[in-house]
Amino acid sequence: RIDRAGLLRYIVSFREHAGFHEQCVEQIFLDVLHRCRPASLSVEARYTRRGGLDINPWRATADMPPPPPLRDLRQ
Repeated sequence: RIDRAGLLRYIVSFREHAGFHEQCVEQIFLDVLHRCRPASLSVEARYTRRGGLDINPWRATADMPPPPPLRDLRQ
């Protein structure tokens, strides 16, 4: 079982991380996968657009379908 407060602190810790968006999603995916050993896992990040391009990296186990393409107004 995941401690939600701890997970939130962990995710917020990436705010000042100087890495590529895709690397952050991959690191979160691997850390949760190794720590919790879920049967399936999907991690998606929705970043603020740069130059009009959506940045929404997604990583999942093989049995997870991709998320639908959505655009947030704040994105």
